Amino acid sequence: MQTNADQFYESLQGLLPQGFAWPRHPDSTWMRLLRSEAAELAQHTEDAHAMVRQWQGHRERVAWPLCARRWQHAQGHLRLQALAH
Repeated sequence: MQTNADQFYESLQGLLPQGFAWPRHPDSTWMRLLRSEAAELAQHTEDAHAMVRQWQGHRERVAWPLCARRWQHAQGHLRLQALAH
């Protein structure tokens, strides 16, 4: 599920209490602050999702044979280096 800045903005706006001290006008300082915080939250969320996708890339079955071959190659290479010394 993609969460964009507008969704965060609406959620943050809904958390504000009612009253004169918390103006809802789009050009008010509070709403501009919430809009910028919402953009940051959306960026952090996008970055976190990208990090999880990269981290879970090793779970794909297609990549396993390639990783196994690389591991076996590295093991063989390390054994050859150990025998040479």
